[in-house]
Amino acid sequence: LEQYKRQVAPYLRGWESVIGHRRVGIYGNSKVIDWALQDGLGAWFWQHNWGTPKGFVHPAAHLHQFEIDARTVAGVGVDLNNILKPQFGQWA
Repeated sequence: LEQYKRQVAPYLRGWESVIGHRRVGIYGNSKVIDWALQDGLGAWFWQHNWGTPKGFVHPAAHLHQFEIDARTVAGVGVDLNNILKPQFGQWA
């Protein structure tokens, strides 16, 4: 939480001041999504599972990354994600 408050939140506030709240997306675990929502930061949320309780998908998440580098395409590791909401920031 301390790192979020000292580094992440000010960084996100800075971006919001430049590009606007509706254009800021956040990639993080469920705790980061909670903290950002409490602080009114970010409009789009892409959840990864590091540090997230097993099987939990945050209700505010627009995307959920559920597999990292377990598969390859032409020798390059790829991640798999679920789209959870029809609008997930693709046009922001």
